Amino acid sequence: MHDTAAPGTYRYTRHAAFDATTDRPPADLRYGMLEAAMPRKARAKNKKRNRPSRPAKSAPTAMDHDFREAYTAFKKGNMYGAEAACRRVLKQNKKHVDALHLMAEIMTVHDRFTEAYEYFKKCAAIRPREAGLYVSLANVSFTQGRTEDALVELEKALKLRPGYPAAVMDKAFVLDRLGRYDEARESLKGLLVPAELVPKAALCRATIEHNDKKYEQAIAVAQPFVNDDATPPDTRMMLAYLQGSAYDKLGDPDRAMAAWKIANNAVRTPFDRHEYRNAVDQTIKFFSRRLAEILPRSSIRSAVPIFIAGMPRSGTTLIEQIIHRHPQAFGAGELVDIEVFRNTLQTRMESIDPYPRCLRNLTTEMADKLATEYLDHVAELSGGADRVVNKHLDNIKNLGLIALLFPRARVITNRRDPVDNCLSIYMNRFHPIKHAYSTDLGHIGFVYKQSQRLLQHWREVLDLPMLDIDYEQLVADQERFSRAIIDFCGLEWDDACLQFHRSKRSVMTLSYAQVSKPMYTSAVARWKKYEAHLGPLLAELENDS
Repeated sequence: MHDTAAPGTYRYTRHAAFDATTDRPPADLRYGMLEAAMPRKARAKNKKRNRPSRPAKSAPTAMDHDFREAYTAFKKGNMYGAEAACRRVLKQNKKHVDALHLMAEIMTVHDRFTEAYEYFKKCAAIRPREAGLYVSLANVSFTQGRTEDALVELEKALKLRPGYPAAVMDKAFVLDRLGRYDEARESLKGLLVPAELVPKAALCRATIEHNDKKYEQAIAVAQPFVNDDATPPDTRMMLAYLQGSAYDKLGDPDRAMAAWKIANNAVRTPFDRHEYRNAVDQTIKFFSRRLAEILPRSSIRSAVPIFIAGMPRSGTTLIEQIIHRHPQAFGAGELVDIEVFRNTLQTRMESIDPYPRCLRNLTTEMADKLATEYLDHVAELSGGADRVVNKHLDNIKNLGLIALLFPRARVITNRRDPVDNCLSIYMNRFHPIKHAYSTDLGHIGFVYKQSQRLLQHWREVLDLPMLDIDYEQLVADQERFSRAIIDFCGLEWDDACLQFHRSKRSVMTLSYAQVSKPMYTSAVARWKKYEAHLGPLLAELENDS
């Protein structure tokens, strides 16, 4: 349930097979598949109970073959292949619990949480005595911002299985997120966990202390596990990020930077600058002004979609919260729909060319179909709001496609001081595959420059209305720039937009803590106290190549 990226930011955890394809880290507490949290005997018993049923001594059926194909694709990170095979299984047997469970997992990868919840709910209806399924339901509820519902579902799990470590720790994380720190601590008393989960329990306790501003205690709880090479890399990384944040709060930049270095070295993925630059080059080359003008567009002229395009940690969540507080608007978070369209367009259009070249085969009919799918989804999420904000981190890459699907969409681009922005990325945890650059200061500077290059190209070739917002100006003159944002969205001003921090919605991204309090300027020029440690970053940002 907890997002391992930063103290105070929690989201659901997933099956380890998703770790290479999703925007969340691997974890021991897993949706439904919670064997890692079980004693060995219970784990073996659980596996036996969950083994797919088939007639004794009979040859594998077509349904068996389809499920094996689905699970193999799932483990390899091919979520689209896994979903197709799962749907074939469920067409033959709509109560195939393993296929239902796998579909729930796949839906979480695509951030389709409403569907994920329904699939887990069907699993629980078939196996109502399985505590792990209620933990899964709680995780989805929490991710959707339904924290009280999450607590109810966790209590169901604990009633079925008192002391269940996954449920106990997730309950503590939910209480922590609600600011009920004493209750969170109390819920952990007497917790007994297998040896392999002791570091995870320490992370739970350290997080509560950190968020309750007891920074010395948080550091002390984390220290033994950060120093221990036997601590699972992902947990060690999370504890080190938390320590870095605590040292930063205590005004000790040297120790903070040392902790963040441990965190970023704990789980690192190779990053290919040439490949990244080539992808940007290809996008710019394909979306020339001439082609951007002649490619087919959707005939749907909806003004509902608002897209925020900016680097991670640049203030996208703050802008979204300002808009969300308007009674006619809804902040949908990091919706993956456009990214899914991008990844499936070649198949959907039966093109021999990958994206973006497959867009040469785009028709108005297909553009209308995709636009309708998106609008139907956001209407369901928002309850029919007049404006729906999508702040997905890949929006910069996808603005060309967005322009074809939503010719009347509005785009808010935001930037932050480059050094502050890049340092903030280094201080926080991002997915090691999708954001492989994020663990190296030089790579972060390189990606920042490439993103700005691509954003400048979009400004020059797309007809979409764009509003540029500077983070430093926004926090220095909140009302002026908040009014400019709301006006750009085509909405009448509402004073509630100045009280963005009073929103009852749960923000599920790294900026949770920042947007839960009034506007502040302490993050401006933050990098200066870390300047002695930022040589690779500063050199990259000054590099003209």
